[in-house]
Amino acid sequence: MERKIGIEVRNLQNMIMRRMDSIASGSTGANISAQNVFILSHLYENQGKDIFQKDLERAMAVSRSTCSKVVSLMEEKGLIRREGVKDARFNKIVITEKGTSTIAMVREKVDENETLLKEGLSEEDMRNFYRIIDTMEENIKKG
Repeated sequence: MERKIGIEVRNLQNMIMRRMDSIASGSTGANISAQNVFILSHLYENQGKDIFQKDLERAMAVSRSTCSKVVSLMEEKGLIRREGVKDARFNKIVITEKGTSTIAMVREKVDENETLLKEGLSEEDMRNFYRIIDTMEENIKKG
């Protein structure tokens, strides 16, 4: 049977997300998901910048409703908060102290996971991988 790119990417994504969910829960003892880790990392790395839900939607390549649900749950957990800005239609999303301490506990394990994923791959392999991913993303946008 011929291998299909979409199936292979989905399978790899599922494996990565299961591992990240395990890392997040195991490192913090909290009920957080891989998506929570991604959002916390994004907010932590961009402190001082105004980050809105639409920015998270783009960064995670998810729909508005999916992002809204995740953000609402994270707000309930005290990991993030929404702050009003001059334009009342928007709220920026800010990492809380609890969110900062949570991501600090997870970051080392996330970095270890990234190293594991790259094991056995050369710098050229990685350049080609990212080039291929970028091309496929552009193809999807055109399609």
